[in-house]
Amino acid sequence: MNITPEEFKRVLIEAKRKLDDAARKGYMHVGKIRVDVHGRVLSIHPSEIEGTPVSVIGDIHGDANTLRSILGYTMGSLRIFVGDYVDRGPPAGQVYTLYTLLKLFIDNDTIILLRGNHEPPEGLEPVPHDYPQALASYLEQIGENPQMAGELYDLSFKLFNSLPHALIIEGKALIVHGGIPRRAKSNDKYEYLGGNTLKPPMDILEDILWSDPTDKTPDYLPNPRGAGILWGPRLTLKAISITKARIIIRGHETAPLGFKVDHNGRVLTLFSRVGKPYGNTRAGFLYCRDVNMIEVDKKVNLGCVYVLKKVMETAVAY
Repeated sequence: MNITPEEFKRVLIEAKRKLDDAARKGYMHVGKIRVDVHGRVLSIHPSEIEGTPVSVIGDIHGDANTLRSILGYTMGSLRIFVGDYVDRGPPAGQVYTLYTLLKLFIDNDTIILLRGNHEPPEGLEPVPHDYPQALASYLEQIGENPQMAGELYDLSFKLFNSLPHALIIEGKALIVHGGIPRRAKSNDKYEYLGGNTLKPPMDILEDILWSDPTDKTPDYLPNPRGAGILWGPRLTLKAISITKARIIIRGHETAPLGFKVDHNGRVLTLFSRVGKPYGNTRAGFLYCRDVNMIEVDKKVNLGCVYVLKKVMETAVAY
């Protein structure tokens, strides 16, 4: 399916408008589920999703084939994507991924799209950030003027700045792309996460988009990525205490099994794409038939983790 530049522009504009309207009103509905909006931080009361399956999907990076499979397996659930829709995938895959997910969002499907570090704020662009070149290549592939890529990227960049960067399922889970703030500037859970404002503090946003868990320190160390931190189990406990969550679910890191667990089961990493340039053959995602199944005894319930194996092309419970 060729996605015309005009259609892509329409979806980018409408998705940003819906996000900005929700931020002004303080709430939105995804399907029939009410989501409260605190600037660029979201929250859901468990009563809103009682009896509703919940899925969390990690980085996609333009892997359109795996995305289609995961959308099929998670049909009928609240789908929560943790970001990194573009970069490092084939040009057509990057466009298809972002377009498809935004189209589901504006069509009021039960989907939430969080911001990843590859949906960057100005000054925190990843390297490589090939999405602008992917747009030009895609336009050439479908016989359109590649010079339109600049306008499409400008619209994409504006959309990225409207994406939420954190979601709290009250009393259950904190869901982000990368990690947690290195300092607790407030014990208000939304301010702690850079919420209650449409322009989150850059230091908090950097930590949330770029950080990774580690057991090498209880607190935090510099991150070799050059942005964010490596955060230890003491910071995890602090984040869980402030947000009243029980686990942290995130993406951002390659995982050969499609997932990994840190900090005594309190941090779950999901990586939901396969193939180049990462080389992994398994894509992991979370699928729980009920929100109460996300955790067991304050640890990630691995019975809810599914792995899509590239060779088998089937999803199996871990």
